[in-house]
Amino acid sequence: QFEAEAREGLHSGTVLCVENIDRLSRQGAKAAAQLIWALNENGVDVATWQDATIYRSNSNSDMMELFGLIVKAQLAHEESVKKSERVQAAVNKRYSRIAAGDRTVSIGRCPAWLEQSKYGYVLIPHRVAVLNEIYDLYISGVGIYRIVTMLNDRKEPGWQDCGEDRSGGWYLPYVHRLLTYRAVLGEFVTLKGEVISSDFYPQAVTTDKYLQAQAMRSTKQRSGGRDTNKMSNLLAGM
Repeated sequence: QFEAEAREGLHSGTVLCVENIDRLSRQGAKAAAQLIWALNENGVDVATWQDATIYRSNSNSDMMELFGLIVKAQLAHEESVKKSERVQAAVNKRYSRIAAGDRTVSIGRCPAWLEQSKYGYVLIPHRVAVLNEIYDLYISGVGIYRIVTMLNDRKEPGWQDCGEDRSGGWYLPYVHRLLTYRAVLGEFVTLKGEVISSDFYPQAVTTDKYLQAQAMRSTKQRSGGRDTNKMSNLLAGM
């Protein structure tokens, strides 16, 4: 979007600051260099922190500077690829250990109803009770909005999970996530949705209760949606 706006002349006089050239494009040195030149042509300076360089729009670059830009872009791209490969290798190694049954693998921030010990993950009793209460309420027909309201009204402390600090209260997407999160069954699921362990975590919700919640979700999805727009009563279906 910024590039498109720059080509329309909307960012003339702007300085675009990036950590390194490879932050501009994942397509390699040529694409990064072309983008810098295109931005310069439209009045945008590009500043890179890593090499303390400013590619100015009002300068007449000689061939050596242009070649230097291409070389630095290529080196930055190669380094980025190497970092990505190292990170992926570390992730794959961690996944292999989990699949092999190693329950002591550290995965960073764990599900909010668990805490990590040197022997693996253990349940936090009060949070497990709240988690099961959420499931029981939902299965009995109480909607997510009402569940959130009930938890906040009684000042139930929010949970900190997945990099988000929600200690100030509960909110709809988080409760929805709890109702669909297969980690409650003890499973470890990759970002791609692949289950690589069925018992990595201690199970917090019974399989039967989890399946009942999914069945309830399916029922709500079929009964709600766009059809409610056709109702003459604005409160119907809520």
